[in-house]
Amino acid sequence: MSANLSTARLARITKDLAETWHQTQEKWQDVKCQEFERTYMDPLFKSVNASLPLIEELNRILRKVRTDCE
Repeated sequence: MSANLSTARLARITKDLAETWHQTQEKWQDVKCQEFERTYMDPLFKSVNASLPLIEELNRILRKVRTDCE
């Protein structure tokens, strides 16, 4: 799988997870939900959002290296 496809897939899966999480929060509204969000969901979404541009930049660099080596 190419880096572009992997990046797009990661973005899509993360978006799906965010939508599912918001649906879950409609039914689960207590202190443990807030704790779970702070402990797991927020760091996960922040990490993915921070990594997507880095993965895209890495893909650009790898394409340039391939082109330069041909």
